[in-house]
Amino acid sequence: MFDCYRYRKKEAIANAANEVILQSHIEDNKLSKASIRSTKEEVDMAIARLLRQEVIEKAKRQRLESLLKDVAHMEDEISIWSAEERRQNKLLAVLSAQREMKAREATRAEGAEKDAQEQVRVKELVILDLSKKCSEVNNRLKEFSALYDVVKNERNKYVSLIQSSSQALAEMKEKIKILMNEVSEPS
Repeated sequence: MFDCYRYRKKEAIANAANEVILQSHIEDNKLSKASIRSTKEEVDMAIARLLRQEVIEKAKRQRLESLLKDVAHMEDEISIWSAEERRQNKLLAVLSAQREMKAREATRAEGAEKDAQEQVRVKELVILDLSKKCSEVNNRLKEFSALYDVVKNERNKYVSLIQSSSQALAEMKEKIKILMNEVSEPS
């Protein structure tokens, strides 16, 4: 997340620097165009004056040729700066598109991080809830285990009582039988 922020910051600084350079080139280009216009006007006026004059002086002709060469040179320079301006505009458009793509990717990543954090929170709540249920079930299990032990002890007690009662009954039946046999025998 911090890398994305640094990347955006670096990209913004680079874009700002490119825009400053581009604006500088544009201003230079405008100044050059203005200079060329004024030079062309100067040349046109000089040509008009020279055409009006019957005698063209050699110095003025050299000046005119020099001005024409300057104009040609400045026009070449303007075409170079214009090409540079177009190249910088294209580069600026590409960088802007990249910045937008990175911003969208960063937004997606932040959304995914928030979703993951939300899922973690939900799962922690589920775990907490299940832990509570587990402890409740363990408590109930202990209660039922204690009840089971009580019932088991009671059952064992009653089984023991039944066995002793059955044994006492069997002994009584045996005694009654013996007594009956003694009573039924005439002596």
